[in-house]
Amino acid sequence: VLAFAAAPPLQPSHLFFAERATTTSAWTTTPVDGLGSTGLSNRIAVDLQGVVHITYYESQAQALRYATHAPSAAWQSAALEQGGGAGLHQDLARDENHDLWLAFSQDSATVTSEIRLAHQRGGIWEFQTTGFEGIDVQMRTSPQRQHLAFFRHATGELIYAWRGMQ
Repeated sequence: VLAFAAAPPLQPSHLFFAERATTTSAWTTTPVDGLGSTGLSNRIAVDLQGVVHITYYESQAQALRYATHAPSAAWQSAALEQGGGAGLHQDLARDENHDLWLAFSQDSATVTSEIRLAHQRGGIWEFQTTGFEGIDVQMRTSPQRQHLAFFRHATGELIYAWRGMQ
């Protein structure tokens, strides 16, 4: 499976999903979101039920968006955070309980971008602050831990942080 943003020259980009049944079959491409100039900085996860989850950035509204697609269902998408460049730098991960975790910069337009976390539990997103500022955030999970790596622009440092899950 693959998520990508594509655009004809000089036009806004749109988010597409591509998949193929086998390694030798042709790719099938489906539009996910054609709102504004969307699909940049996308991340993808597929859960145990085959539901596809994509997080991505929509540049006109400077919004972090989320799309989901269950087998044999239509794509659904919505804004998770709007304004201030939320989601230009972001990463998506699943924990051992198969819950989704999202780490993202709240304000990517400045060098003091707050890193926030979002946790999807039972289909509901819960947001929290990390107390860190940085960009180019990467996230991984391991049993009972969240791991973050990000660049702190103010000091030029690459930071690694972890904490136990709540």
